[in-house]
This record gives sequence, structure tokens and C-alpha cells, in this order.
Amino acid sequence: MKKEIRKILREHWEDPPDKWGLLEMDVRALTDKIIDQHKHNWGDDQYAVIDAIQQIFEGMFEKVPINETIQEFIGSKEKKTDSPDMIVGHQHYKGWGTVDSIGYTGEQLPMNIFFKIVETVANQLPIAKLEGATGDMEQMSMLIRPFLKLFGIGYNDIVFTASGLGVKIYHTIMDNYEGLTNGTITQGSELSIPPLKTFKVTVDQDETEQIVYSYTVIVDGYNEDDVHQEIDYDENGEFNWYDYEDSENFHKEVVESEFWDKRIDTITQL
Repeated sequence: MKKEIRKILREHWEDPPDKWGLLEMDVRALTDKIIDQHKHNWGDDQYAVIDAIQQIFEGMFEKVPINETIQEFIGSKEKKTDSPDMIVGHQHYKGWGTVDSIGYTGEQLPMNIFFKIVETVANQLPIAKLEGATGDMEQMSMLIRPFLKLFGIGYNDIVFTASGLGVKIYHTIMDNYEGLTNGTITQGSELSIPPLKTFKVTVDQDETEQIVYSYTVIVDGYNEDDVHQEIDYDENGEFNWYDYEDSENFHKEVVESEFWDKRIDTITQL
């Protein structure tokens, strides 16, 4: 029995240390000490000290001016695609505005910055942690966004949508993880960047709407009171809006709606 216990303990201590766990313990110990030393300057409010520490870190690590990192394009006549020098993110068509602003609008990132981001994240996060975010854009965001500050990219400057730069960064890391971590991929041109695909999605959405219909009916009667009662009570069901869509001044207005549910039926790659 003692022999087995020694064997288990030996195997346990021979496991490589969790670098993230060790770093977290040191940071916590140092942070607790700093808070204790300085909280009297913030009215004994430890959360105020934590907020101050965060602001100091943000100032220390924002090394790259944001206008040199994320580049916005407006009024492109066709959808942009990746090039050797530039990686394109989410883009949408804007059909209003000035002549120069009508067209596709979106963000793009220089390839050299894009490569540095995926290389940094790959070398700092274990593959198991990255795999845990597969299929969950919120988890992808939580893993990647802290590293973006190192490159002067603000919290909302890169979006995590199905075609956004954030998700493209994640999938590029996953497709190139081994080469990025063992040093065989050393520049952007060597990356295998996943192609953007197009999908047709059928969606069912349940929603309750309160609608006001305005329409015109022609009614025979001996006086206004009689006509008013006939339409108001409508015992024969003659005065329904769907029978008068072609009438004078027909109008439909949704005054209130309540969302219930949305369901994805099918997703088909085109």
C-alpha cells in the first residue's frame, strides 16, 4: 500500500506545473498586498484600488495607437476579401448616405498585427482552454480580448460575430496552433487562414403583435347612429380588415410586440 501511495505522489509531482495557476497565485498575493498598502488613500475602498490598478495596466499595455491598428473602410463597391497585407473582418452593405459612403462598410487589420495577435494567444493559452471555446463566441471573446489590449485594440474594436475579426482570429489560431507553438510558422504568409463561407439559414420566430388597422367601408343606413352600431357590433362579421386591404386609406401599424422564441430549422452551406 505504501509503495502505491509513493508511486501516485511521485507521478503527481512529476506533472508539469500549471503556469496559469502559478501566475494567478503570485498576482493575487501581490495584488492583495498592494490593496492593503494603498486602500487608505481611496477611503478604505478596496474596489476603488482595484479599479485604479486596472486603469494603470491599461495605460501600460496600450502600446500601439488604435488608428494604426484597426482600419475602417466605407463605400466599397464590392465585398472586400483578405489580401497578403490586410485581413478583413465583418462587413455590411450601407445603402444610404453620401455617394462615397454607399457600399460595403467594415473593418480590416494589417496582416503583421493579425499574425502577432494569433501568435501571442497561441503561445499563452493551452490548447485545451482554446478547445473549450469551440462553438461559443462569448467564450472566444473572453479568451482573446484580454490579449488585444497589448496591441492597442479596445474592447469593442474587434467584433465577435460569425464573420468578425475576433472569430477569424480564433479559428486561425486553432488551424495553426501546432506551427505557432513549435516555431515552424513565423510570419503571416505561412498561416492557413480559414475561408469565409456562405450559409442559407431558415428561421422560425414567434412574436405577439398588437396591430392597429385603418380602413374604409361603405355602409347603407338611415342615420349615423345606426351605422355606428352596425359596424361596432358586426354581428355578421362583415367588417374585418382583411376584406378591406384595397380600401381607401388602408394602413397597418404595429404599436407593440413581444418576442417569444426563435428557432433555427436548417443551416445549409451555399
